[in-house]
Amino acid sequence: MSWWGPGVEGSTAPVVTDALPSDNAFLDTAYVALGSNQGDRAKLLGEAVVRLEATVGVDAVTCSPLYQTPAVSLGGVGDADAADAYLNAVALLRTTLEPRALLERLLEIEGELGRVPRGQRAKWADRPIDLDLVLFGDLVIDEPGLTVPHPRLAERWFVLRPLCDLDPDALHPVTGRSAAAMLEAVEGAGNPVAGFGFAFPTDPTEAEQD
Repeated sequence: MSWWGPGVEGSTAPVVTDALPSDNAFLDTAYVALGSNQGDRAKLLGEAVVRLEATVGVDAVTCSPLYQTPAVSLGGVGDADAADAYLNAVALLRTTLEPRALLERLLEIEGELGRVPRGQRAKWADRPIDLDLVLFGDLVIDEPGLTVPHPRLAERWFVLRPLCDLDPDALHPVTGRSAAAMLEAVEGAGNPVAGFGFAFPTDPTEAEQD
């Protein structure tokens, strides 16, 4: 199954898999940010999406292109060409799951792909996979372990750029700002975490090439 389009920014429309009619009132729209800077990054991101697609209650997945961006650590922002650079993307899900159930599934997939549980690792540690629930419809949730929208959504170029590939008009339910407006503000501030579009295998399970 081909789920990624070419990774060069603006080169293709996102790919929809298992799409359902848009008038299905029982489905919510959720956006999940994906990242990896350890191991075979493209393969790990592909495996994460395969597992999302196989999740009961997830009925359609649309993926952005990939972007390569520098890692951020206690020492500051790295280099987008460095060995520890991230591959980032955003997936749009159509789902019947509740936000908490979706979050638990994301954590489960992280564990399946080798990520150390969140309470057992350093904050800035490299990670084979990172899955964050950034938006869930127009819901605003502030519960232990679950905050939606993601509290740093408006600051993160590496989330806003692929989010805009999927829906530049997606709204932040608290501020009312669109994804495009948030991205423009971040880029206008000279954000140092801007990366570049990354071409990767048509088959997401193929290994990265040296």
